[in-house]
Amino acid sequence: MEQPDREIAAELDDRAFEAAKFIQQLSKVQDDYFEELYDKAKEKGWLKDFGVDENGVDLAKDWLFDYCFNKKLNQSFSEHCDSMTK
Repeated sequence: MEQPDREIAAELDDRAFEAAKFIQQLSKVQDDYFEELYDKAKEKGWLKDFGVDENGVDLAKDWLFDYCFNKKLNQSFSEHCDSMTK
C-alpha cells in the first residue's frame, strides 16, 4: 500500500514535542498528587470498610481515583461514595 506524501512543518514538530512533553509532565504531577492523597488517607484512617473487588483491587483507591479524575466537582467524595452504593 502506497503511503501518501505528507508534509509537516518543522515548527509544528517542535511545538507538538513541547506540548506532549508538558502534558506528560502534568500527568506525572497528577499521578503523584493522587498517590500522596491516597497514602495520607490510608495512614490517617480516612478510608474504612471499602473492601476489594473480585480482582483484588482496593475499592477505596478505585473510588477515590474515579472521583479525582472523572467526576464533575458538584459533590463531595462522601456523596460520590453514597451514590456508588445506590
